[in-house]
Amino acid sequence: RWLAVYAGAGYGYSRLMWEDIEGKWAGVSDHSYKGISTEAGVTATWNHITAGLGVSSIAFRTASMDISVGIRF
Repeated sequence: RWLAVYAGAGYGYSRLMWEDIEGKWAGVSDHSYKGISTEAGVTATWNHITAGLGVSSIAFRTASMDISVGIRF
């Protein structure tokens, strides 16, 4: 009852930008991704405090750790 599992999906993009010596920005296309975004993780609740830990990905090319803390009321 105090532990829950979550999963989700959507659409996302990640763009890598580099700045040149003249201060101009350029996108790096071979390290920029767009497509289906997925996430999964667990949350734990104690009294009114909820904490979570999960992982998310964009087009199965990136991986990010998600950490969350919240107040439940």
